[in-house]
Amino acid sequence: MSTNWQLCAQNLIFAKSGGDAALKAFLDANLDSVRQVIEGIDPGGADPGAGAGARMVVNISCKHVPAFCELSKNGDPKPYKNAYDLNRVQPERQWVDSLIRAVTGIKPKDLYFAAAEISGTGIRFYGDMTLVLKRATDPATGEDAWNAVSLLDRDSFDLLFEPLRSKIEAEVHRSGRPYEDVAADELRNLSGTWGGDLPDMAWGKVLPSLPVGERRWTTGQIAGHVLEDEDYLEVLRAASFGAADLHEVRLSASDAAAEADIADREANGEAPSIHELEWRQQRREAKRALAALHVPVRVVTTAGRVKGG
Repeated sequence: MSTNWQLCAQNLIFAKSGGDAALKAFLDANLDSVRQVIEGIDPGGADPGAGAGARMVVNISCKHVPAFCELSKNGDPKPYKNAYDLNRVQPERQWVDSLIRAVTGIKPKDLYFAAAEISGTGIRFYGDMTLVLKRATDPATGEDAWNAVSLLDRDSFDLLFEPLRSKIEAEVHRSGRPYEDVAADELRNLSGTWGGDLPDMAWGKVLPSLPVGERRWTTGQIAGHVLEDEDYLEVLRAASFGAADLHEVRLSASDAAAEADIADREANGEAPSIHELEWRQQRREAKRALAALHVPVRVVTTAGRVKGG
């Protein structure tokens, strides 16, 4: 049985408030703020603009963007490739994916990972370009297709490491059940759906990182902690995607500054390294490929509130 994330959110408020009515009022308000940020509702009532709210994002190296665009243009059924498409599956990945299949029903070969993001540049460890997916509609029902998408409140690979590994082992020892069955139950406890659980899962993630007191959290604080470094809410997609499925591509301000610095040094007679020149050229080729398919590219200067009209 999966976790009741709404109940978890209320239990956290009860535990953190400790019977203090004023503190509970601020915690309740901050939970509402998290829900507004996730749903793209501006707290001040202004139109937050297109693309506001939580989005699914995938990070990819600029080196691979032109090939992704070419496959998209040519109608490839899977322009964005997973490890199975590329025949680069590690045994650990196969094992975790078998648990995901047991919990969600998604076959490993059809499993594509993303992250929930507000307004930043994703998990840059996986690549310097952030592919931001458009909201999608289920053609059969006309409803938001994202509502049923499966989520985990952390990286599924955490099942391989402490303390979850010892927790699973202890339950196996206590119950005598197969390790894989217990591990699947643990994964189920970490799971939810985008439409039903994302705001409350996000609340549980940001709460330990933000101050608990008689202050309202800002949109930027919430956005910065929903995805922080490599700590994120994992999205389990049951399909690949192409360039036509992208809302935009986001670039970090630091990478844009690095590109400009390379150009400045070159213009001033300094010699950037071969690695720097190659990376800049790959970035240029990636941007050209995206522009040819009319995919907007935006440099993100701050992962906070974007004021609407």
